[in-house]
Amino acid sequence: MDTYRRTLTDTLESRLAESKPLVQVLLGPRQVGKTTALKLVLNGRGLYESADYPTPLPSSILNTWWDRAL
Repeated sequence: MDTYRRTLTDTLESRLAESKPLVQVLLGPRQVGKTTALKLVLNGRGLYESADYPTPLPSSILNTWWDRAL
């Protein structure tokens, strides 16, 4: 598990350090440390939104998140 998290955080760090970082989408199985790794890397910078909700989100929320990300 440590190797996975280290690889994931290294990848996230390099993607977010790009001169023009794009919106990053992090997908994977439940309970493997995606959120933990991302929050560790973000360390208060950037914008984090979770799409892991029990009911479908309205499309308007995705537009709101997109506008905030821009």
